[in-house]
Amino acid sequence: DITLSGRYMGEAYLELTNREDMILPSFFKTDLGFDARLRNNISASLKINNLTDELYFTNGAPLDTNFDGSIDTPGYIVQPPRHVFAEIEFRF
Repeated sequence: DITLSGRYMGEAYLELTNREDMILPSFFKTDLGFDARLRNNISASLKINNLTDELYFTNGAPLDTNFDGSIDTPGYIVQPPRHVFAEIEFRF
């Protein structure tokens, strides 16, 4: 089996007041997967996540970078770049 999947996320606010300067940017990411049954009891899979190596963020929080008590900038949690997972499964 071959799978190709995509995920789009529009803009999302980082906090409840919906400040325009505290928004996660939109993104589109693509994943590709290969699954094969090698024998009755052996299967293998290979997953390539973030196929296009998109820089994207799915979470974050407002930051006070100078510790003066007011929010200065959005802080983002960066998601992984392109990466590969391989798996072999034996069933007994």
